[in-house]
Amino acid sequence: MTEAQIQEFWQKHPCGETLVGGLRGEGDTDLERFFQEYDNYRYDEQPQMLTILDRIGLREKRVLEIGLGEGSDSEQIVRRGAHWSGLDLTEESVKRVQKRLELRGLPYQELKRGTALNLPFSSNSFD
Repeated sequence: MTEAQIQEFWQKHPCGETLVGGLRGEGDTDLERFFQEYDNYRYDEQPQMLTILDRIGLREKRVLEIGLGEGSDSEQIVRRGAHWSGLDLTEESVKRVQKRLELRGLPYQELKRGTALNLPFSSNSFD
């Protein structure tokens, strides 16, 4: 399977979307509903993720998250005080995570579409 095939699959089937019924309409109200339902599912199924994020000590760290999914962890990393940047193979995940953070008024450093095989960031950009 090529990287292009992987990208095409995730672009058409955003990570985890079908777990909570996906988007049902257009606009911010449906996005908010979807993000809340997805987060509830995510952290009910994997509650250890929040504990792990608490233990890492993210405050003031420069963090790069690769593979953003629906942005649940992205939001939690930012809420814990990290200087967060994100990278995803698909434009759809980048758009959703950008919208999620904007709806919540959360700051971030950079959000890019790209591949982990050729990072579009300078060396030593992250802790």
